[in-house]
Amino acid sequence: MKKHYDNDLLSKIKDLIKSEAYDAAEEEIEEYKYLYPNDIIINKYYSKVLLKKGQYEEAERVCLDVLNRSFHVKRLKSDMYITLSEALHAQGKIEEAIDALEKAYDLKEENTQTIQIRLANLYMKNNQKEKANEVLDRNKNNAFNKNLEIQKAFILLKERKEDEALKILLEINDHDLKNKLDIQKKNFYIGNIYKNKNDFENAIRFYGNALLTKNEYYWHAYCSIAHIKYKLGYLDEAINMLEDTLKKFESDVVLETLIKCYLLNGNTERSQELINRIDNSDIKQLYQGRLELNKQNFAESENIL
Repeated sequence: MKKHYDNDLLSKIKDLIKSEAYDAAEEEIEEYKYLYPNDIIINKYYSKVLLKKGQYEEAERVCLDVLNRSFHVKRLKSDMYITLSEALHAQGKIEEAIDALEKAYDLKEENTQTIQIRLANLYMKNNQKEKANEVLDRNKNNAFNKNLEIQKAFILLKERKEDEALKILLEINDHDLKNKLDIQKKNFYIGNIYKNKNDFENAIRFYGNALLTKNEYYWHAYCSIAHIKYKLGYLDEAINMLEDTLKKFESDVVLETLIKCYLLNGNTERSQELINRIDNSDIKQLYQGRLELNKQNFAESENIL
């Protein structure tokens, strides 16, 4: 049967995937697959939907089925290898995921930056730091890429080489970066380095530059500013910021800092509420012990009075 691509249907499937309506996308794909079960384009989208739905083994099977066929569209092959790599990575098959991503990189003729960053991250997870750096240095002479430099700095931070990382990050101008997320990452990493050096003035300045779009980096930066306020003794200001953070981004780090603030100002009731929300049992036990000690000290002081 001759294929007649329905561009409107393909656009609809892409839009459904983009809006995370994976079940609806799968229904549309199934209708098309009924007519053209071996169609490469539709199986490309099918593998993506399976990946997003957490059906990693099935996504791997679909990718391999397509890649084992003979076709010569490099961009399509590269996309399939990227999806295959993600499916393998999700199953803990790191070396196989690296191999698939290397093949995707070899096929990609331009815009290899995303693949390079993913490859570097996989090599880091596989304890191959030299390979991670080598990947980020590829094509450096062709087009110096600031985004890849951020990733190199991140690797240095993992190795606790903060001064080397800081030197790289400070040389990157925000205007040279392509999107807000990269600007947030850069400024957040710099803020962390200055915070670790107890240079709170510069830390707050760079954390502030990361407050662009309300995502994970935004709330980490906002929480870090609050933590500095706590360390400097501005408890009320720190509490207000942390409570604001907690409404949008709950984590044990936010809860811990907020508990410390409430323990210092003697609010045992709110401290207990927050301790109950901590996931880590060891951390929960630690702060429960501190709370009980606070109560005991308060009772002893009342008896003295």
